[in-house]
Amino acid sequence: MNGLKKRSIVRIGKMATIDKSLVIGKLGSINETEISELHKKLIQLFDIKTD
Repeated sequence: MNGLKKRSIVRIGKMATIDKSLVIGKLGSINETEISELHKKLIQLFDIKTD
């Protein structure tokens, strides 16, 4: 469903950044529900205050 060949997880504790020029294509996608859950987890991880 998401374009990946195997079941995958987002490891927010293992985040990294790369230069945009190194990206050669899209690996897959996540749906709105998964984006919302990821957003909540990132807020918790970085202790972001959302008043």
